[in-house]
Amino acid sequence: MDVDLGGSDPGLGSLSSPGSCSVIRWMWTSVVLIQVWAHSLLPAVAVMSLSALAVALLCVAVVAGEPLVYKDCGCQQGKLFSVDVSPCPKQPCPLVRGSTYTINVTFTSEEATPSCSAIVHGKIGGIPVPFPLPESDGCKSGISCPLKSGEAYTYLTKMDIKPQYPKMKLVVKWELRDANNMDIFCWEIPVEITDG
Repeated sequence: MDVDLGGSDPGLGSLSSPGSCSVIRWMWTSVVLIQVWAHSLLPAVAVMSLSALAVALLCVAVVAGEPLVYKDCGCQQGKLFSVDVSPCPKQPCPLVRGSTYTINVTFTSEEATPSCSAIVHGKIGGIPVPFPLPESDGCKSGISCPLKSGEAYTYLTKMDIKPQYPKMKLVVKWELRDANNMDIFCWEIPVEITDG
């Protein structure tokens, strides 16, 4: 599936996202494996319960839809594994004024650094506008500092969308920088600030 992140920023282009068919195929394989395993070890009633659970998990995977598509905008000292903005049911992510969103990023640091800090910009017409965070210190956002080279980390924070923000489409650019001001990770997603 190709997702156009273009909007007003021609630098984003289009990105590919893994299709939901691969998720469904993986879940269905899991259902079959659970059933085979359960038949060999458990009585018939337990097998039926496990089968129902496996089918429920398959339904959740289908309803959850596609994973968030993001653009890696230059990880200089790390590697991104996943980016999750919740809730974000579709793209561009609708950010409702007066709401709070959870940002969860899994990454690996490729260097040792004593500290890290987050910097966020809203790109409006390609022009970066600073976005203030309530807590920019990455070491207070789920990361154990100092960071070690080769270690995996999870950055976890909240983003408030203030009621006074104007309704508009823009691109969010989120960076986590090391003590030398180099990007450990950098990602971008298209969003739309709305009233819901």
